[in-house]
Amino acid sequence: MGVRDPEALLADYLCNSTFSLDEIRSDSSLTSVPGDELFAQAKRWAQYLAAADVVRDSPVFVVLRHNINSLGIFLGCLLAKLTPVVMKPNMPVKLAKDVLNALPQACVLTDASLASLLEHDLYRAIGPDQDGRRLYRRLANAIPLDLDGDAPCVGLLSSGSTGVPKIIIHRFADLLRNASMHADSIGLNREHHLALTLPFTFSSGLVAGFLATMVTGCRSTIINAQRLNVRSCLENLAATVLMGTPASAKIHFSDAALSTAKIVTIGGDVLHARQAKTLLDACDGNLFSTYGLTEAGPRVATSLIQNEELLNLGAIALGQALDGVRLVFNHEAEGLAELSVHTPTAMVGYAGPQGMARTGFSNDQGAIVTGDVFRAVGKHWVFGGRKKRVIMRGGENLYPVLIESRISMIPSVRDVFVTGHPDEIYGEVPMAYIASDGSISQKSITRQLREYLPSSHIPVVWKFVDQIPSGYRK
Repeated sequence: MGVRDPEALLADYLCNSTFSLDEIRSDSSLTSVPGDELFAQAKRWAQYLAAADVVRDSPVFVVLRHNINSLGIFLGCLLAKLTPVVMKPNMPVKLAKDVLNALPQACVLTDASLASLLEHDLYRAIGPDQDGRRLYRRLANAIPLDLDGDAPCVGLLSSGSTGVPKIIIHRFADLLRNASMHADSIGLNREHHLALTLPFTFSSGLVAGFLATMVTGCRSTIINAQRLNVRSCLENLAATVLMGTPASAKIHFSDAALSTAKIVTIGGDVLHARQAKTLLDACDGNLFSTYGLTEAGPRVATSLIQNEELLNLGAIALGQALDGVRLVFNHEAEGLAELSVHTPTAMVGYAGPQGMARTGFSNDQGAIVTGDVFRAVGKHWVFGGRKKRVIMRGGENLYPVLIESRISMIPSVRDVFVTGHPDEIYGEVPMAYIASDGSISQKSITRQLREYLPSSHIPVVWKFVDQIPSGYRK
């Protein structure tokens, strides 16, 4: 299959279909933009970038806010045959510098949020102001990425489990394909109305959210969590498709919003059985747990959650691989295996100061090594935890998520995080952070855990907190 010109590709999706995009403004008014108008916005930005004479395939950091205008800029970069690298707005200064230094040869298209930082860090403006945005680059010329072909590409930022910014390069056509694979796996079609609440700087928000609505032609509405009460908006919107993370679902998905949803997808972190049961009871349609990683495009597998399976497993199964994806389980220990993924939407590689790196993310067979360990339960595979988070207790491997899943089933526990704690005898022992309603004690939790877990899995150190700091789960 030949490489399609990005203009023809986007015109097919935006101008020759029923696609339109809504956005709830901060004053609660609704703006609706049909596909051909979004395409016109993208072409205007492509003309702006062409006038700046940036070399083809050059990376351009785009501060991607959760609104229609930012999507027009993102698509405009593709039309200009540049490589947009999506960047979160309102980054702390040090993190923003780390991200920019990860790809110093890139231009930056930003609003005022980064302008002062850029002007003091060897960047200069190379274009006029357009809609409050300007294009900057370092004093040296922008350097195109060695992308090995004419296919338009996109850069996605991820810190993964390391906290160090990584710039993951994907072919745009592969992201569209992954969006279509995801849509097929959950039954998304043009009859649906999807609430876009996840930031577009999340690979799931961009691909499984915006691009999935683009390839299916379904109606979608952008709701910016930084400016709006998402919970209230969803209750009034009556969207038929909701997507979120376990954390965002707890905050934003009320019983009223779930009762009108025909499809609910949860991904991006471990969905524990107790929360899944709560969502399932409130949801009138299908509840899906999704698994993926940014390097894979991002979606890899989808699991339709059902009461009987949830009761039998006490956890969420990995589910079915998406069309064209092959899952390989590499033995780690009895009943445990590390997952590798073969997918047609795998990344091109990592971009950095020295150009493209295409190694370090796959094994000899070309599969993406996820670093995630799963345990076999009958014919199912259940997430066991990150390989690097394994607790080494006296020669026994303990997987924190298995302990967390059981603790999370206790009604008084709101949230839980389990990690390793140094021990003179065993090397490491489990330590649990518990956020509860205050009516549960360590002794009570321990007593309940002993009914289900071996003694080696029972946490030795306990910390009761108001909430689990988000950085702990990195």
